[in-house]
Amino acid sequence: MVKKIGIILIGFLIIPFMVGIIEARNLALGKGCTASPDWIQDPNFATDGRMLKRWESDHSDDEWIKVDLGESKTFNTVMLRWETAYGKSYTIEISDNEFGPWTVVCDTTTANGGNDNIYVGERTARYVKMNGRKRSTIWGYSLWEFEVHNIFPATNLAFGEQAQAEASSIQGSDVMASNAVDGDMSTRWGSEVNNDSEWIKVDLGSEQIINAVVLKWEAAYGGDYTIELSIDDINWSTASFITGGDGGIDIIEFSNQSARYVKMNGTKRGVDDPSYGYSLYEFEVYSDNMPAILDVAIRNIADNEVTDTITWSGIDVDFPLSLVWTVADQYLEIEHAVGYLNWGIQIYTDNQGEGANPEYTGYSSPAGLVGVTATTEVLPMCWHTEDEHVDGGPLTPVEREDHSGFTNYSWFFLGDKSSAGFNNGDDWITVWNLEGAKWGEDVGERYTPVGTVMVYLAAKFEQATIQTYKTNKFILEQYHQ
Repeated sequence: MVKKIGIILIGFLIIPFMVGIIEARNLALGKGCTASPDWIQDPNFATDGRMLKRWESDHSDDEWIKVDLGESKTFNTVMLRWETAYGKSYTIEISDNEFGPWTVVCDTTTANGGNDNIYVGERTARYVKMNGRKRSTIWGYSLWEFEVHNIFPATNLAFGEQAQAEASSIQGSDVMASNAVDGDMSTRWGSEVNNDSEWIKVDLGSEQIINAVVLKWEAAYGGDYTIELSIDDINWSTASFITGGDGGIDIIEFSNQSARYVKMNGTKRGVDDPSYGYSLYEFEVYSDNMPAILDVAIRNIADNEVTDTITWSGIDVDFPLSLVWTVADQYLEIEHAVGYLNWGIQIYTDNQGEGANPEYTGYSSPAGLVGVTATTEVLPMCWHTEDEHVDGGPLTPVEREDHSGFTNYSWFFLGDKSSAGFNNGDDWITVWNLEGAKWGEDVGERYTPVGTVMVYLAAKFEQATIQTYKTNKFILEQYHQ
């Protein structure tokens, strides 16, 4: 499922900043880290918010890194951004004391590197630790970023006295179906082995409107399965088909549906081994999809201070303009949608919509800055993203690009929502993809490393006349899936 959230900035050259923010900042950003002795690269690099430096442990299996959040914080997601030397087997542990005791909130033996997005349920702690048990390479453990977030505000409906679980089979009395709804990551449900056709279902206690299921798999995960819903435990409908699952944590989202019973119906095990069945640490159900997160600030390029305007104050309108494309004095700083494996942004204007002020009255290219006096004139705009901002700028070179081109400084033209040729969705630019790929790793795609993303704007002043230019709406939208 793809979702998006919109930010609308009204006016130009003065833009009131109007947006409701759902806060989901990285709680570990800039916080102090310590690690097991004899580390090779500083553990504090894992919380600096950049994908440029990394923590590297000594070259052994028993290594750890922990972050001090400064005080007890409530969170539910830990994100590990691995370099090549990832942890194959490790635990995530939490404590309010630097030296413990520690509570295990995640235990995995089958991690496969890249980005591990670990939903741990609602937790409160000051210290969060990755405790490595087995490396994937001859090297140690290496993390670009160790992040802690609180991103799922919804209540797990499959937890509490009202929730009951039942399964097609169990492997033993220690792996009952009820273990999958007890909120405890140290217990699990386990089906009989060597059988693809197994299921587990949860009775929520009453009919609910739901639209998300989270499955936290043990090593014996589901490869192919369906999520099915029922009101009466007799008639079932399929909410989602999953094929090619790879274990870990599956977050399955679907449209709002009414159900009392929710079932994971396995059709193919993920591990083709006669000693494996299906095994879940937790089966969770939510009434609200995890929200899109878009926390935006307008900052001056010169001093990095927050402001509420975007301007091109350096343009001298008393003389013929020799500049062609010029970057604005401000940039947009985006704290993005952590917890979603694919996300991106789209930027456009709306200079021909109902009540547009000014309303573009020309024949083509309404996207950009419109002349207030001569409304047939428009200055095209383009944008691009970076993962780091250096105070004082400016950005050079300013290269503009269409969607078929690719350079290290790719700029993208803005469309206009009310233009006849505008196709909403065509201008999405992926910022973070499923594998954590970054800008430039694949021809035709533009990625930016994880962390804060900067969006820079440029306008073409080559044909400008001496008048004020502004835009009716400047809209930044986010999608995620």
